[in-house]
Amino acid sequence: APTAYRTRVNDVLLAALALALARWTGRDRVRLDLEGHGREDLLDGVDLSRTVGWFTTVYPVALQVPDPGDLGPDRDWRSLVKSVRRQLRAVPGNGIGFGALRTFGPPEVRERLGGAAHSQVVFNYLGQWDARPETADGGLVRAEHGSFGQDHDPRDPGSHPVEVVGAVQHGRLAFTWHHRPGVHDTATVRRVAEEFADALRHLARHARGGR
Repeated sequence: APTAYRTRVNDVLLAALALALARWTGRDRVRLDLEGHGREDLLDGVDLSRTVGWFTTVYPVALQVPDPGDLGPDRDWRSLVKSVRRQLRAVPGNGIGFGALRTFGPPEVRERLGGAAHSQVVFNYLGQWDARPETADGGLVRAEHGSFGQDHDPRDPGSHPVEVVGAVQHGRLAFTWHHRPGVHDTATVRRVAEEFADALRHLARHARGGR
């Protein structure tokens, strides 16, 4: 799909997610937080590719979704992706300045951004885990073995009421939807997740030239 639409995979995934969220809320404009790797190419001569450490950015976006009621095969899926892509491109530096301003900006800016509540949903696409080499070949990392226990403290409710986290592993694109049952009904979240998956299937068929 990124090749067919001449865009990044994140744009395609977010187009499907924005449509599912718009159908859930009944609104054609949805707000969500995006989590990124934080290694943006902002400064000339600065190479972070060999820098060890955890970098991350979390920033809000509001996406306008054209015709959110249509989830059928005859929808203009290309226009949906182009619209979301255009809106995401309007975010400077992939959002890295939001956290910087909230932490180091002038006092009035810090107060305004610090008081802004989280969105209800956070999205994080982790990329292709399969791209990692299975053998060392002189490198430091061989393979990722997965979790040997719980990833999070069970008492940690998470940063957002709904967290949508995905990656490609073993040749499959998979997303996990974390939610708080006391806030959102599990059946409702499952329905939204299924509509997200349906939208992705339509996008994949359209990208291949089918219906």
